[in-house]
Amino acid sequence: MDNLILWEPEITIEPQLEKFILRLKDFVDGDIGDNSKLMESSLKSFEHASKKDRMRHLINHNRYFLISKKMWNYLEKKIDDFNFFRKIIRILKIDAQEIKINRLALIILNNNRILEEYILNNQIIDEKTNGN
Repeated sequence: MDNLILWEPEITIEPQLEKFILRLKDFVDGDIGDNSKLMESSLKSFEHASKKDRMRHLINHNRYFLISKKMWNYLEKKIDDFNFFRKIIRILKIDAQEIKINRLALIILNNNRILEEYILNNQIIDEKTNGN
């Protein structure tokens, strides 16, 4: 799993690890999780929030992850997209005390390529899960 921090699109990910990433994606998309509806309703108040308020919210909810300055800059550039903001917040709100999920979320939050390819890009993931 540690090699994922250096992941590039031309690198193949082991099938078991890819399944684990897809489970995380399902959570981030709101498809699984006990508090999905509650979390979505609380995020609705940020749908028309300013970039500054959204960034403050991300910072305040980051309890488990050391995120690089480069990635914070990336997040700030993309934060105007509400769907992007919603997915990042859901990653940050993961109770990442379990080592495996903590490491995976940390990697995703520090490698914008894997974040874009596996968490944000629905079309690519749908093709992989549907066997196309």
